[in-house]
Amino acid sequence: TPEEPNDELTVLLDSLRANLVERFDAWDLTGALEEAWEVVRWLNRHVEAMAPWQLAKDESRSADLDAVLYNLADGLRALAVALSPFVPRTAPQILAALRQPVDLGLERIGYGLTPATDGIDAAAPLFPRVDQPTAAA
Repeated sequence: TPEEPNDELTVLLDSLRANLVERFDAWDLTGALEEAWEVVRWLNRHVEAMAPWQLAKDESRSADLDAVLYNLADGLRALAVALSPFVPRTAPQILAALRQPVDLGLERIGYGLTPATDGIDAAAPLFPRVDQPTAAA
């Protein structure tokens, strides 16, 4: 975990589990997905604002780069668990790509639960593009 946890992400991930349970109990699957998408949108804004590709060019900012990358990996790990009821085959693939244990228990949704790993390699696309044949004119 980074020396200074990201407060916004901590609140989002730590409340995600309870919000999902509440939505599932009410059979509100669309609302449950919206809870997860809120985290996706936050992670997207965070990566754009922090620009890890720029941080990587400055050795004096290595701690900042580590924190950004950890927060992204931690958020993706939590999302994989949160979305596992919707994408049961894909969630374990996401965790494997992040080199994380495949534990889909709801207690795994929260901030700072991603154990350290020795690098993450590029993974095959989870949802490969399907090109539809075009009609002949």
